[in-house]
Amino acid sequence: MLPLEGFKEAQEKGILINSNGALNLKEVPKSLVIIGGGGIGVEIATLYNIFGSKVTIIEGGSSIIAPMDKDIRKFATEKLLSNGVEILTNAKVLSMDGNKVNYEINGEVKSVEGEKVLLSVGRRPNNLNLDKTLGMEVDKRGAVVVNENFQTSIPNIFAQGDVNGLAMVAHASYKHADIITEFFKGNKMV
Repeated sequence: MLPLEGFKEAQEKGILINSNGALNLKEVPKSLVIIGGGGIGVEIATLYNIFGSKVTIIEGGSSIIAPMDKDIRKFATEKLLSNGVEILTNAKVLSMDGNKVNYEINGEVKSVEGEKVLLSVGRRPNNLNLDKTLGMEVDKRGAVVVNENFQTSIPNIFAQGDVNGLAMVAHASYKHADIITEFFKGNKMV
C-alpha cells in the first residue's frame, strides 16, 4: 500500500482494492480508477472496460506497460483509448479522499472519482534475504538477478517466478519452470 493520505481509510471501506480484489468483485463497478499502468493494471483495465466500467489509468511514467516493446505499448495505448479508457501518464498520485484520487499532472492538481480504485503498483519480490544469507546478487528492487536460464549468481540455484522480478504473474512462472527443466535436460529454449 502506498503510504499516502486517505489510502488506508479507502482500503478499510472497500474502495481501494488490489488485483485479487478486482478479480473477486461481485458486481461490475460503474467506474474504476487504476493506479499503475503495468501489465496487471492494463489487463484489468481491459477486462472492466469490456464489462462496461468507465476506466481511468493513472500512470507515473511516460507510458503504460513500460517494459514492453514500443510498438506493443503504442498498439495497447491506441486500443484502450479507442475503447474509451482514459490514460493519464506522467501523473503523480497525491492522496485519496473517499473514492476520489487526487493527482498532479503538468504541475496542476486534479482528481478523478471511481466507485472502486485498483492499486496496481509497487510489487516487490520477497527474496527472503537471500542476498544477505547466501550472498546472492539482487537488483535495486530486491529481485534475484538471473541469467537466461534463470540461474542465480550461485550456479546451482535457480530463481523462477516473482522472486526474479521479471514478470510477476503466474503464467510467466510456469514458463520459467519450463526453461529451467529444459536446461537441466541439456536443452536450450528460445
